[in-house]
Amino acid sequence: MNSIAGNRKSSWLFGILLSTAVVLNFAGCDSGKASGTGSTTATGTAAKGDDHGHDHEEHADHGPNHGHLIAAESTEMGLEWTHSNKNNIIRIFLLDAKKEKNQPAKVDSLTVTRATGNTSDKWVLTAVNPNAAGESAEYMLDSEDLNRAMALGVNIEVKMGDKVVKATIPPHAPHDH
Repeated sequence: MNSIAGNRKSSWLFGILLSTAVVLNFAGCDSGKASGTGSTTATGTAAKGDDHGHDHEEHADHGPNHGHLIAAESTEMGLEWTHSNKNNIIRIFLLDAKKEKNQPAKVDSLTVTRATGNTSDKWVLTAVNPNAAGESAEYMLDSEDLNRAMALGVNIEVKMGDKVVKATIPPHAPHDH
């Protein structure tokens, strides 16, 4: 009888530890953009030194907008994307070649498609605050379907006249940035 009680106690303890690990895993870096906490830039992205415990410069794969750098096929420009699990807004930023600052450009279209599954799904992001020449460094879309697709992996295509820049965001675990 003691071995059964010991097994139940061990199972219960394992369940508590596993649950705690899962909760702590998802409690990580939440920039607070949608909750109204933390400072933001003019484009609504979290500013350096946000009040959630650390600067995003601690993350080596993050760009100037504190989002994820995207491996683009171009050496002339970089791409970065941001999102929040608190809303469905996806933002893609055009960056300079060194991926250090935003680089506005005249973009004919910025399209995101699924990398797997129903690859005919397509989302077109729109320019945020384009200048008089129609140039913008930030493109966004508020879409629950796109937000879900991002975790499964997507392809990005940026058309600028005769130039086309392609990139892929691989599948990744859900998180918030």
